[in-house]
Amino acid sequence: MKISEISIQVFGALLAILVGLVVAIITNILDRKTREKEREEASRQLLVKAASAILAEVEFNLGIAKTPFLGRLIPFITTVFNTFQGDIKNLPNGLQVTIFGTYQKLVEANGIIQTDLHKVAWGGGYLDNVYKDKCKEIIGSAEQTKTQLGKWLNDDRANLKKVRI
Repeated sequence: MKISEISIQVFGALLAILVGLVVAIITNILDRKTREKEREEASRQLLVKAASAILAEVEFNLGIAKTPFLGRLIPFITTVFNTFQGDIKNLPNGLQVTIFGTYQKLVEANGIIQTDLHKVAWGGGYLDNVYKDKCKEIIGSAEQTKTQLGKWLNDDRANLKKVRI
């Protein structure tokens, strides 16, 4: 073999190695991007589920707030909110503020109930009017949350359908 033949063979081997490396790098980059998209989609689906659960809880609490007062203070539920509170931070800022505002009022109403329970020994009923006023605030805030969250969910689901088509 001549030196030129050996050089051509070495060059061919080096070229094959180089092509193999480039293909491996491109494949790795594409795999990483695919995994990132899958993670983003899973995160988005979790956010939609969390928002749907929060919407259901807000609607339930709205029903409590609209229940005619018959002398009994009814506690509000915040379990779903407590569970998904961290996920809410991934929603648009305005929606976050609305949701947190509604739940702040729900927690305040539950505080009124706790305070009133301690006064039952002295006849109770001291905070009935305060509770009724808080329920009126909750109705306004929960209606706003329900509307905004429902709109976000409808828009988000529409966007997901457009991507899948």
